[in-house]
Amino acid sequence: PLWRLYELARYNRHRFLHPAVVALSGMILDPAAISNAILGRNGPWTLQVHEGFVEGRTEVARFPVQPIDPSEEVYVDAGPALEITFTKGTPVVSGEPMTKILSEVYNHIAAVVVPSLAPYLTQMDIVRVNQPYSLLPTSEG
Repeated sequence: PLWRLYELARYNRHRFLHPAVVALSGMILDPAAISNAILGRNGPWTLQVHEGFVEGRTEVARFPVQPIDPSEEVYVDAGPALEITFTKGTPVVSGEPMTKILSEVYNHIAAVVVPSLAPYLTQMDIVRVNQPYSLLPTSEG
């Protein structure tokens, strides 16, 4: 994980890092908000979902819907499950979700790096203040 962070920092020194793009990670269907519709067909059916970068008028999903009453309007509450990902071409993390990568880096630092440095960080005084100190304004000032 730290290697990925290093590579991103190195890349960012030489180019403008524009990491955010929207990617589709699935679909959200609310069964309680469906009216006059049956999802699917008799027998097996497939919910086809585009996963990955969403550009322009990307078709995000396709699934069969049958009206219960063909003379009435059909309503299906469906929406895309979106996530923010690194752009195509970003070194070592191209197309990967930002939250996943940043969580991996954070968890590695918390679980591996800090515990291994703890003996060095807890055995020495880093800052010694011999007088009362506060960042808050005092009543005198």
